[in-house]
Amino acid sequence: MEKILRSIYFESLKGLKDFELKFTKPLTAIMGINGSGKTTILHALACVYRPERNGQNNKFSNFFIPNPHSVWEGSKLRIRYRQGEITKSGMKRIRTREYYKRTSRWAPDYSTRPIRDTFYLGIDSCLPEIEKQKKYTYFHYTTEELDDRISKKIIEKASYILNKDYFILTKHETGKRSLIGVRTTTGLIYSSLSMGTGEQRVIKILDTIFNAPNYSMVLIDEIDLLLHVNALKKLLIVLNKEAIRKNLQIIFTTHSLLMNEINEVDIRYIEITPTKTLVYDSINTGMIYSITGNQKKPIKIFVEDTLSQSIIRHIAKEQNIMTKIHIGLFGAAHNAFTLAASFILRGEDSENVLIVIDGDEYRNDEDKMSQIKKTLTGTEADIESRQNDAFSLISQFELPDIIKPEKFIHEILISPYNDACEIVNIAREIRAVDDNHSYIYDIVTRIGDSYDVVMKDIMNIVAQSEKWDRYTHKIRCWLTTRVDL
Repeated sequence: MEKILRSIYFESLKGLKDFELKFTKPLTAIMGINGSGKTTILHALACVYRPERNGQNNKFSNFFIPNPHSVWEGSKLRIRYRQGEITKSGMKRIRTREYYKRTSRWAPDYSTRPIRDTFYLGIDSCLPEIEKQKKYTYFHYTTEELDDRISKKIIEKASYILNKDYFILTKHETGKRSLIGVRTTTGLIYSSLSMGTGEQRVIKILDTIFNAPNYSMVLIDEIDLLLHVNALKKLLIVLNKEAIRKNLQIIFTTHSLLMNEINEVDIRYIEITPTKTLVYDSINTGMIYSITGNQKKPIKIFVEDTLSQSIIRHIAKEQNIMTKIHIGLFGAAHNAFTLAASFILRGEDSENVLIVIDGDEYRNDEDKMSQIKKTLTGTEADIESRQNDAFSLISQFELPDIIKPEKFIHEILISPYNDACEIVNIAREIRAVDDNHSYIYDIVTRIGDSYDVVMKDIMNIVAQSEKWDRYTHKIRCWLTTRVDL
């Protein structure tokens, strides 16, 4: 029976307000600065289902404990999910379930929750077993080697992730509890009492994933904690393969920017503002520093990708204001409107902020305002003014037709008016590509120098064209008024 969580919407829970988190891939990374609500999201997800087989039976009161400063009244959230067989016609019914607390108890009754096995691994799973023990004299336990199929798979993947010479997984019984352990190819045997914390946690994560029933949901807080970047990358590869094989959803929090390098992982970057929580589907160091107020340069320009970044950099150098500009990336075009809303909701001075989209999507003002209104919602008296303020932050390159920017730059390069040079000659040899980015990346690859160096030479060529003047006119005019900052 198919079970999948499509989204969770928070009307109000702790600091989370009025935002929806969507799940489209087996692996989802929830990111954000400390205090942005990442762990709160996992706690809520841990409680929305009741177990079917051997999943955990978490309750909201386990994570949201009433205290003198909060009894959690007014908390409200809802999920959208699929649960059930797919019909012959391929129809998949989407269901909705709402959760809230208005009195002393959470509603609806826990027995009416949808059924799905859920497993939550919190920060406490990083605590070394030796630190949990109260006994400080000789510690006796029996040892059993596990040779079942799942145990073999766990130890095989743990060896790969941690680059260890594990041979077999072991179980150690103390009389009151059971401990995991390993035997190495050299015959060394040890339990989790003697394991490193990262080593212990990887095995716990793998044990949970490989033993979880099909269609389970696994939640992991701070997945990168205690792990070297190479081990984390390998862990994510293993988790993705197993999630696909067993139709699992694995949702985790992390601070690691490695997520930008893993195509199999969906990124959801959370930002808290005074009135609304915002979510982005991509993130990078420049954007993180900027939206948290750590950039000192007075002018901030945000663009979709590295090509646009090279274009802005060239314009800034033409006007001798490169030292005054921070150029950040926001990824897909729709993130531009979330970013604009972020500046308005946080009440920041945005007079010297410009958010530039490529111009191949949301080409007219109506399309842009429609996206702003989807992001900046509310019934406040000044909502229209706020929407207009956000709209004013958005600009675009002036593409002459509905054409991708890479193709447009390529067309300028192959113009018969350009003198023959290495870059122009290579561009003229590129006649068809299977991905628009290849119009530029193939040139970079053929030249064999760094992307930034080749792009600087490309910009020097295309900037001589009349098409370039029209293409960059809006941005150059905007920057001209800020030369003296």
